[in-house]
Amino acid sequence: MDATVFRDAEVQRRMSDFVLLPIDVDKNMVGRTHRISVLPSYVVYDPAERERFRISGACVWPGSEIGRAPGQERSIWLTLGNAYRLAKDPRTALDAYQHAQSLAAPGSTAHQQATEALARPH
Repeated sequence: MDATVFRDAEVQRRMSDFVLLPIDVDKNMVGRTHRISVLPSYVVYDPAERERFRISGACVWPGSEIGRAPGQERSIWLTLGNAYRLAKDPRTALDAYQHAQSLAAPGSTAHQQATEALARPH
């Protein structure tokens, strides 16, 4: 992540409101304290130190062809939309939901899920 994703200018711009705290789970008990059982794990907390959401395990992100199963990109975009909604970034959440909807066949479960997500108040 440090060598690829976190060096991207757009990622840096979006993360400018966050504090990234890398933790070496092999050298302390913080991983157990915060229920980290899969690596990598990213846990997002609000200013009141409440956990808002987490992403656990290796992920294949939109645009990457590595290990992508059919339909996986739609699911990734839906997950990103949910993450942005939870992070209180409705504009980016809507963009992600619209992209997921554009990738899904009309009438499919994925299309329906994206349509429902777009209809939710943000």
